[in-house]
Amino acid sequence: MQSAELSLEQPESPSRIAAIPIPRSFYDRCSVRATVLTAVNLGVIVGAGPAAYAVNWWPIYILAFLLVGARAQSLYILQHECMHWLLFRSRRTNDICGMLLSGALGTGLSFGRFYHFKHHRRVGRSDDPNLIWHDSALHPPGWSTFWFFASQLAGIRVINLVTRRYQSNSATNRLMVPNPVGSREMFVDLAVTASAQAVILAGIWVASAWWVYGAFFLLPLVTLTSFLEAVRSFSEHVLPGERGTTVAEEGRLFFMDAGRIELFFFSQFGFHFHHLHHLYPGVVTFKLSSLHQWLQQNDASYPGKYVRRDGYLRTALRYVLKQPITPQAA
Repeated sequence: MQSAELSLEQPESPSRIAAIPIPRSFYDRCSVRATVLTAVNLGVIVGAGPAAYAVNWWPIYILAFLLVGARAQSLYILQHECMHWLLFRSRRTNDICGMLLSGALGTGLSFGRFYHFKHHRRVGRSDDPNLIWHDSALHPPGWSTFWFFASQLAGIRVINLVTRRYQSNSATNRLMVPNPVGSREMFVDLAVTASAQAVILAGIWVASAWWVYGAFFLLPLVTLTSFLEAVRSFSEHVLPGERGTTVAEEGRLFFMDAGRIELFFFSQFGFHFHHLHHLYPGVVTFKLSSLHQWLQQNDASYPGKYVRRDGYLRTALRYVLKQPITPQAA
């Protein structure tokens, strides 16, 4: 892969559903809010382990593990915003913050941005790179998908991140993700990740003990956070059959009607308005809730442009149990 291939512009929505013009204010960024949220959530995932070590009480250790897993998931959302250059006003600041968050999470900004933008352009189609997470042929209802989620909770994703490829059987070789590690951008990603992990390890070791880094930083990320991210991506995209029954369903335009607990763990900052992110990929996640309300008042056709789903766990569980994922009127 050549470096030029990673110089991408903001992806347009490929949906056959027309997105009406919206006020420019929805595209405005707030760098102060972005800085505070990034610092707070990064502070939680790095500091929760040492804080629990200082208290040295097993319920606090459990709480620390859960907090790190959930707030690391929130950093995935913030990293996603940086991929789209949406978190800060400055494009360069988005790149720097995205690289730092990627380093802390053990992912890669350039790798992620390239394939995420392709996902936007080709969502649900045969060359959508995210099909590895939600394709019904690769993850049929029943035990296969149950074990897929269980393997994420068991930490298999760390192997995938290290090798930068995802295994599939002979029937789904089209879902293989190529490995562009040889590019300059990937080298920078890996260097930033190694540096970030070294700094985090040193900081946690000084504040507590070396094993806290493994038990209350790395372990939650490669188990709980991986599980949360897998369920989020799966439930926001999966179809129970090969084709959707409506244009909105075919375009994976789903509003995940999740409760507060699910939003804390699976999809923070309004990202559960998944349909709006695909219809308006240039709108910052923080403003999707307000945009949803604005469209309800100003676009009479808006209710037909998306499908409501009953949250993340319920959608995934219905699929695993081979129950219909029933579209409901918004």
